[in-house]
Amino acid sequence: MNCNYIKAIYTDRTGNLWIGTNGGGLSLFKNGTFSTFTNRDGLSSNEIWTLYGDRQGSLWIGTGDGGLDRFRDGKFTVYNQKMGLSSDQVWSLFQDREGSLWIGTTGGGLNRLADSRFTTYSSQEGLSNDVVLPVYESRDGSLWLGTDGGGVDRIKDGKITSYTTRNGLSDDEVFSICEDAEGSIWIGTRHGLDRFKDGAFQVFTTRNGLPDDIVTSSYLDREGNLWIGTRSGLSTIFLKYTNVFDLPC
Repeated sequence: MNCNYIKAIYTDRTGNLWIGTNGGGLSLFKNGTFSTFTNRDGLSSNEIWTLYGDRQGSLWIGTGDGGLDRFRDGKFTVYNQKMGLSSDQVWSLFQDREGSLWIGTTGGGLNRLADSRFTTYSSQEGLSNDVVLPVYESRDGSLWLGTDGGGVDRIKDGKITSYTTRNGLSDDEVFSICEDAEGSIWIGTRHGLDRFKDGAFQVFTTRNGLPDDIVTSSYLDREGNLWIGTRSGLSTIFLKYTNVFDLPC
């Protein structure tokens, strides 16, 4: 590795570890050895913001200024604004159950890549904000988007519904989204962890035991435990054994 500033990590289906760096390109840790790919090898940018592996075995690379790269069979394919991508700053990636790749960008809203064609959803189409951070698909087929200042958007059957602080969301800057086994949507914001269930929000903060109100990441593991990354440490909610309504307020 030629850069210590790491912004993204991904483990592929064969157990190889991919590391995206902020200025040093893409590194691969395989069989105890590091190898690095940069723009000299076909990468569009050495500033990597996000990594995502699709079901077909491709590695998708979101960059800070070069657009979207696909790594497959040892070769890079670049998708940028010249090819129809709405912005070359890619924050997040997610493949839905139909195989479409959804791309959250800075300033360009949300893109859908299907059959080698881009479709853009922005504030002109009804998004609350054109900076899209996390992208997540819930079990009912809804696509959930966290935005930088516009709250959470939900796309279902072609309709966009926005939820903000006016609806009970703790903050309109959203960093993470995931779903638990009961269908609750958990949303990490700058002012806490929100649970969305049956059309209403329940907010958890340091008063409930979080180490910090800035929730930057969340993950539901195979055992049904919710892991919460914050600015000041890691927390876990054992959802199988905890009634969230019984947590202290």
